[in-house]
Amino acid sequence: MIHTHQFSGVTVRTGDILFTRDGTENSLFGALWNLFGNIIPGDLDHCMVYVGPGVRFIESAARGVVLIEMVGDDWNPEPCAVERLMVDTLVAVGDPTAGRELTSEQQTQIRENAVAFCMEQVRKGKPYNVDFFDPETDGAFYCSQLVYKAYQSQGINLHPTDSVNGLLYQRVVLPEELWNACLVRQRLENAAEPQRKHPDTH
Repeated sequence: MIHTHQFSGVTVRTGDILFTRDGTENSLFGALWNLFGNIIPGDLDHCMVYVGPGVRFIESAARGVVLIEMVGDDWNPEPCAVERLMVDTLVAVGDPTAGRELTSEQQTQIRENAVAFCMEQVRKGKPYNVDFFDPETDGAFYCSQLVYKAYQSQGINLHPTDSVNGLLYQRVVLPEELWNACLVRQRLENAAEPQRKHPDTH
């Protein structure tokens, strides 16, 4: 089933990719996470697959692959900070199926299957993958690797670099790369374009 939800004027659907920046403006914990986000190349620090209904999504973070449900209709990370071991700010949404010459029925099937792939990793209790240079493993996942593998299983490659034979740093699947691979994408109305943290990487 495809659910829809709105964040700051942007409609998301089951299977969309949610992109966040580490930290918030509302807490010391969030400020500390913002400092951590400065380590990650690009403007986007974390990503997850929207499931719905409401604010439900699947991510891979410190506790591994988990299904998260936030309270209320808005992005509100503080109440589930202990569960997620992080706080972040939702800034953008990517559509991984649009613009690929797929029928609406095909898009729906791909989205449902990608979410089912992620749910299977939740069910199996897959841990967090600390080896960022091995995105092809199915034994553990980091955030953007989970999204990449979910859509790779449906024939959509969001990581065009050769992750096996490419240069070591090119093997890492970054949230920014998934954002660039989405042919249809939107930034939230309240998310201003940030300054590049690592301009030499783009």
